[in-house]
Amino acid sequence: MLKAASFWNPERQNLIKQQTRDMKKILLAAGLLTLLGACVKLPVHKSTWKEDKGIKQDVSPRYYDSESQMFYQVRNDADNVYVHLKTANSICMQKILRNGVKISFNNNGKKEAEVYTKYPLANHMINPERPKSGRQISLEEKIRKIKPLVASTKGDLIWSNGNGEQVVFSADKRDIKGELILDKENNLCYLFSISKVELIEAGIKDLNELSMGIQIDGLKIQMQRPQPTQDSPQMSKGSRNGRGGGRSGGGGGQRGGGQKGRQQSANQPNSQAHKVNQSTDLWFKVEFSQK
Repeated sequence: MLKAASFWNPERQNLIKQQTRDMKKILLAAGLLTLLGACVKLPVHKSTWKEDKGIKQDVSPRYYDSESQMFYQVRNDADNVYVHLKTANSICMQKILRNGVKISFNNNGKKEAEVYTKYPLANHMINPERPKSGRQISLEEKIRKIKPLVASTKGDLIWSNGNGEQVVFSADKRDIKGELILDKENNLCYLFSISKVELIEAGIKDLNELSMGIQIDGLKIQMQRPQPTQDSPQMSKGSRNGRGGGRSGGGGGQRGGGQKGRQQSANQPNSQAHKVNQSTDLWFKVEFSQK
């Protein structure tokens, strides 16, 4: 009886009641977040009418993503959907050339890749440049490095229509096409087209409720750090001369702190490493032009 009385003392009862109230608050908050997520609507982007068929560049994109520094536009005619991306940013160029661009389609208005293409095929033989802090790449150097990579890109792409991924070869001349070019201003232009019939056969039944995603993976590389030299402040005079062992522990602590600081700076939104590793994930609903 004493144990039972001890177990059901007022303090324990109050604790249980408080925990119950806290749990109800957590469940309520989770429910509200789920409801808000379901209510979030994708922005609507207006497609423009394309007079002549083909994926050649014929208009400047009207939408802009400031993080990737990339312009983009969706166009259409009676039979096809066209996607045009354009960037002068060397980091974005490398991401496209190395990892490809994933264009996703669905009818549910969510960020879900029910049907998608990926062009160009990921080419991990392209070694992305490891940026150095404070170093600016000249326009001539950028063009010299990018031009041969663009010229070597083929029109092969990945097509996933809900039945698994398959490689579509450019030689097959299907109604899905991709191309990369450098325009007169040396912008990298991504040109893509897909027939409406292909989308409908893949399960996108209502083109008036079409949602699209543009996704580009980051490069996932580390920033280059200068190697310590004999004159580097990281090395004490005692360690260069083989003496001063007693101070090396303090120096090691400083170096550890410096390394931690560099790791933290790489995660900062405005750092060069963050920009290189950051992925692009744009989603929107498409309002087709009726000419």
